[in-house]
Amino acid sequence: MFSDHLEELGFCKLQKKDISSLRSFYDVMDGPYASSIALFSIFSWSHSLPAFYQIAGDYLVFIVFDRIEKRWVFLPPIGRYQRETFIITAEKMSRIAEQLEIPLIYTDISEWMVPYFKASFPDGLEIIQDRNLSEYIYDVDVFLQYQDRQRERYNYQYFQKKYHPRCVEADISHGEECKEFLQKVWCSYHSCEECEYGCQKETIVSAMKIADDASVKGILVYVEEKLAAYVLVTCEKDQLVFHFKKNERGYRGLNEYIHRECVERFAGTLKEINYTEDMGSEGLRNYKQNLCAYRLEDKLEIHIGDRRK
Repeated sequence: MFSDHLEELGFCKLQKKDISSLRSFYDVMDGPYASSIALFSIFSWSHSLPAFYQIAGDYLVFIVFDRIEKRWVFLPPIGRYQRETFIITAEKMSRIAEQLEIPLIYTDISEWMVPYFKASFPDGLEIIQDRNLSEYIYDVDVFLQYQDRQRERYNYQYFQKKYHPRCVEADISHGEECKEFLQKVWCSYHSCEECEYGCQKETIVSAMKIADDASVKGILVYVEEKLAAYVLVTCEKDQLVFHFKKNERGYRGLNEYIHRECVERFAGTLKEINYTEDMGSEGLRNYKQNLCAYRLEDKLEIHIGDRRK
């Protein structure tokens, strides 16, 4: 089995017990990184996108299965980027890719990381950018002001006064409740085939298993003691990242309420909101573009040399 080969080469399957010890590699990153390489995201999706890791020198390196393209890919090394140590780790991963007989492909690369890859592979690499995977970044203050615009009828204040919600912070005990809620608000309207990256119900259960990690935050919103929405976020460098969000239809002002509660409770001194990608969905794209002023952060894919197949 491929996983056995990975273990022979020094990789370990990511498990809950590993989360706290691996967090320190993220703390020293030189710049913001894609939401999809956050520990919380990798672990939450690992039931359908298997993830293995190795500590290689000064870096934490993941190899994960890309369910869409049916391939194994490397994520960018996690740690403090320094040219000399990065090159050593990159060369090691190159040898590992040869031993595994797979193309050497890195995904979810941030723009500031590219010079390190170019220095490591001077003989050539191909950089690919997909607009559908670019992440929406908002200034915290601008984002917060948008949630209670006085000229908008259905804002934070409207929802609070009309529905008198009860808001509680998420913890590991909420897994099954969120799974049942997801069945109601998502699975009732969508087929399993639409969840290309894996079952969302299993993903939220996995996510809730590490809701007690210090970096993971979230809220559940109840109206008349019935769950109306849940959100899970993490604090990554200078960003508050919205990873999972599902809500009941028909509650005007609910999104504005969710956003303001999360920012006021968890953003602290963070400067930006990362609302992740739109995956090419026209509805999501329109929604995220109309939230407030934003910029897009590209997630790049790098193919090394002639190993691409």
